[in-house]
Amino acid sequence: MLTTATLLATDLLARAGSGSSGFSRGGGGGFGGSRGSGGGGLVFFGAGGGGGGGGVLLALFLLVILAVAIPIMLAAYRKRQRAKAREARHLEVTSAAAAAADEDEAFDADRLIADTAAMAVAIQQAWDAQDQSALARMLGPDLLREWTLRLDDFARRSWADRVKVTGKPQIRLVSLINRANDADDRVVVHVSMPIDNWVDTPFGPQFPTGQESPQTELSEFWTLGKRDGRWILLSIEQELEGEHHLNAPIVVDPTADPELSDRSRTELATSSATDLDHAELVGLASTGFSDDARAAALDLALVDDRFSPDVLQIAVNRAVAAWATAIDGADDDLERLADQDAVRVLLYGPDTSQRTRTVVRGPRVEDLTIDAVTGTPGGDEGSIATATASMQVQVHYRARWYREDRETAAVLEGSKDVETERTDRWTFALTDDAEHPWRLVAVAA
Repeated sequence: MLTTATLLATDLLARAGSGSSGFSRGGGGGFGGSRGSGGGGLVFFGAGGGGGGGGVLLALFLLVILAVAIPIMLAAYRKRQRAKAREARHLEVTSAAAAAADEDEAFDADRLIADTAAMAVAIQQAWDAQDQSALARMLGPDLLREWTLRLDDFARRSWADRVKVTGKPQIRLVSLINRANDADDRVVVHVSMPIDNWVDTPFGPQFPTGQESPQTELSEFWTLGKRDGRWILLSIEQELEGEHHLNAPIVVDPTADPELSDRSRTELATSSATDLDHAELVGLASTGFSDDARAAALDLALVDDRFSPDVLQIAVNRAVAAWATAIDGADDDLERLADQDAVRVLLYGPDTSQRTRTVVRGPRVEDLTIDAVTGTPGGDEGSIATATASMQVQVHYRARWYREDRETAAVLEGSKDVETERTDRWTFALTDDAEHPWRLVAVAA
């Protein structure tokens, strides 16, 4: 039975564009991922009337019970399995943190857990008080920007999203990356704690969708980075959304960073690049040695190693990683690898107003298909400076991909919880940059 308050809350949510993802800040934009389910009942009216009617009604009753009970049991089982996986990963990362702490004490597991627990409580308190100055001290600037949009949206509606911590945070280490540059260090933790979460509105307090009380449990993956040597919050993912971190590489020693081998391979390709200028390469790329694009790239690689498919693969992997980072973090890495138009399409899709955004979590490149190797000639006099060679590729990847309203966090397309396979067409242009020879210049779904 729906109460008046529930109906009102449902109407509010509908008018708010799913109400900031069930009153939580959701996605990479906040916390409070509610897991509760509302009440409801099953009324059995009896099986009178004699004959087989009672048996039929009883059978229907049991079927209804099973239809309700089985999904609940499966959900509880999966939740336990996820908790076991996080606990196993926590033990693994705790051991790695002990080794990393020998080089950088910021990775000390006990200190990291204690500091994150304190920060988790402080962030909830700052959000509840709408204290943007306090949030700015604990959040990365890009995440703060997303949260500010949502706080402003609540304010325009004369709403206030309230959250009260009602128990001790539990912190589990999930991933660790120790890089040579301190600013590139990352730690991922899973944060869980009981909270009360509701929204004060002109119609009275409203609870997250499907709930009849404010009691819920926050369960999220937090990505931490460093600012002035201390950890701050860069990104938040909900429980299912952030599961990809459980399989992420653990980098204890900066000298073992996989990025180093990619850098070496790229440097080798650029150091042995042909003396041919871009105009001549464009000629080779335009005529081609084969109708097959990959074969053409392999043939060109005999002349210029930068055309080797594995070098292009490194460029794609770097762009994908920078894209994932830029969702809630700084865009700097992505902007070093891609033109502004390509960056805009990756982050905001077709929305030129940027009121909505594209979110990609845990993208993994499954396959890369070279569609075309082309050349663009220079100016009227064959200007080398404006002549370019390019490769068009189909990037096949798996990720949790969705588009959301930046103010309400309402999911407009895709899913936070379900990983899907997608294919985009990306165009890379050859440059004279020794570190990043291939630059992403165009993106199309």
